[in-house]
Amino acid sequence: MDFSVSEQGISTATWRGVTAVIAAQRPHYVLWLPVLLGAGICAYFSLKFEPSWAGALAVFLVPALAVLWQWRRARAGGSVALLLLFGLAMAFGAGFAAGKVRTEMVRGPVLEKQMRFANVTGTIRSLELLESGRGSRAVLDDLSIEEIAPEKTPRRIRMTISKDEGLRPGQRIRVLGGLNPPSAPVAPGSFDFQRYAYFRELGAMGFAYKAPEILSEEKGGFYQGLENYRLMLAQAAKEHVGERETGVVIALLTGERAAMSEDLWDDVRIAGLAHIIAISGMNIGMAAGAAFFLSRLLMALFPRFALYHPIKSYAAVIAFIAAFAYALIVGMSVPTFRALIMTGLFLMAIGLNRSPFSMRLAAVSAGGLLLFYPDILLGASFQMSFAAVIGLIWFYDVTRDWWVEAYTKAGWLQRAMIYLAGVCLTTILATIVTAPFSLYHFQQVATYGVAANFIVVPLASFIIMPLAILVYFLAPLGLADWPLAGMAWGVDVMLDIARIVAGWPHAVVHWPVWSGTALGVMTFGMLFMLLWAGRSRWLGLLPLVVGMVMVVFTTPPDILISSTGKLWAARMDSDRMMISSRVADKFTAEVWTQESGLPEGSTEKIPNEGLYQGENGMVSCDADACRMEMDGAKVAFVNQPVALAADCAWADVVVARMPVEKKCAAAAVIDRFDVWRNGSVAIWVRDGEEPVIRSVRDLRGDRPWAMNNGR
Repeated sequence: MDFSVSEQGISTATWRGVTAVIAAQRPHYVLWLPVLLGAGICAYFSLKFEPSWAGALAVFLVPALAVLWQWRRARAGGSVALLLLFGLAMAFGAGFAAGKVRTEMVRGPVLEKQMRFANVTGTIRSLELLESGRGSRAVLDDLSIEEIAPEKTPRRIRMTISKDEGLRPGQRIRVLGGLNPPSAPVAPGSFDFQRYAYFRELGAMGFAYKAPEILSEEKGGFYQGLENYRLMLAQAAKEHVGERETGVVIALLTGERAAMSEDLWDDVRIAGLAHIIAISGMNIGMAAGAAFFLSRLLMALFPRFALYHPIKSYAAVIAFIAAFAYALIVGMSVPTFRALIMTGLFLMAIGLNRSPFSMRLAAVSAGGLLLFYPDILLGASFQMSFAAVIGLIWFYDVTRDWWVEAYTKAGWLQRAMIYLAGVCLTTILATIVTAPFSLYHFQQVATYGVAANFIVVPLASFIIMPLAILVYFLAPLGLADWPLAGMAWGVDVMLDIARIVAGWPHAVVHWPVWSGTALGVMTFGMLFMLLWAGRSRWLGLLPLVVGMVMVVFTTPPDILISSTGKLWAARMDSDRMMISSRVADKFTAEVWTQESGLPEGSTEKIPNEGLYQGENGMVSCDADACRMEMDGAKVAFVNQPVALAADCAWADVVVARMPVEKKCAAAAVIDRFDVWRNGSVAIWVRDGEEPVIRSVRDLRGDRPWAMNNGR
């Protein structure tokens, strides 16, 4: 196809240069399809209203028809550049339409208000063991809830059951419990659990007051058998592994980390080892790698068979079967499915004697997942996994010749050193390319991940995961005690390393929460540098730097108010957050601290009586109200109606725990009904400017998953 254009005198040197650059991208066209799909998905989820079917499909069908029309013209000598433009628009529209289709496919009833007491009858779909003494967390479907009509009954609910003796997946149970709707974000821009639950068809969360009544035993079928097998693995781990290591062993065997204590998880995360425990491409790859090398070794022991058969291709097939079985056992979640697709394409390339380090494989995998599960684009797992994959493929593709030459000329000791060097380089590169996503989603990034992974990755690859594979075969026979003991030893070493590294000075970098727009700009810059061909790829540095500048100049809210109105917080000091209560909304206070870029324990209770002077302002409280002055703005927090009149006359912003009449003279009033309807509120104050006030509803708008109380 010819990109030159000479009509109407447009054949200038500049145009020829541009078309030459575009023509050079021809081998890379497919790489940009998932990028445009993702852009369309982001556009869909960023809307503050739900588009109609007609509107969503039109975004895809109009450019699709334009592609067909221009394709006919291009074959007759028309502009191929225009065809490419329409193709990119079609990919964008496909992502937008996929978001709409997925939203409608999972649409279902959601509990509208809290039920303190509810008689629930349902079938246990899955059962996840929690920390020792806390019972289990069950997902129930085929539900019947007393006082809720069938058409308004959620498809699934998640319930914590402390007295879980004798419970197994597939059982029909009746239980008295409390139910709550999925919770809204605790601050504007925070993690949206309601959206997360919506796309997993969870219509309520709850807990059981007492042991459930088992109405019927488990049903048959492959799925229930698999769930019971996973539960058997978890119970075997609890019996044969020490309490400290149990949660990690269960996570590696079944994919569920709820049995881990928060202290251990914090150490693992701060040390940069979370990817070992979270079922991801590394775990699937370890299972496939062990099966590949073991099966190929066994076949190589028979020279005649190895001479006349493509044993490498056979080993690739066996490895995929092992990876598929492992993915089933740990639960075929979307992240696990994503890792399985990547591993399958990798093994297919090996079986066909093609290079497995291919951007095309990553593009095909990402594009397929985004079409069927567009909502995963918004999650940290998808973003960090594909960022790491793309960055590593790019690096090892550029340096492939050096690695091959060094490995073929090396002895066994040098090869071991090359392997360890690869571990270090892989960790460094993965840390760099995933750092923006880690900071965006978790407001922190591990500093010493290289040191921890240098020891733990080989330990997991050669000891922990091979023993896990043995557990799968031996546990049904009751012989899993010795491989579980070996896993426990390896996990104990891993946790010791995590604890040591997490205790080093500045082991984690904290950063306040920042906008998705900045992340999008930075992501586009990184993708442009990794996917674009030629020296013009370095133009991607411009959006990357722009995104970084946006992050640097993003400031966290000065004041936060919870959706219950019982808790408020203020950044009175650069390294400390003052909160109104240590009892109300504890989880909310923890999230606010993290999203403000502060380490755990950086909150302090505002004195009930008296004055507190901070770097950014001062606050004085009595039994009826608190008055704050910050950057020239006056904010009053009213606890009792008796203080309302005086504070309305004094303050620029009034935050009241009771309804406020319209006659309040303050410039902005946030009362109990406001937070009830609109969710948590964030306030930014600036000297000489009016305060900026944003609520959760302001940012989310009116979407199917945004269950605001005022709807």
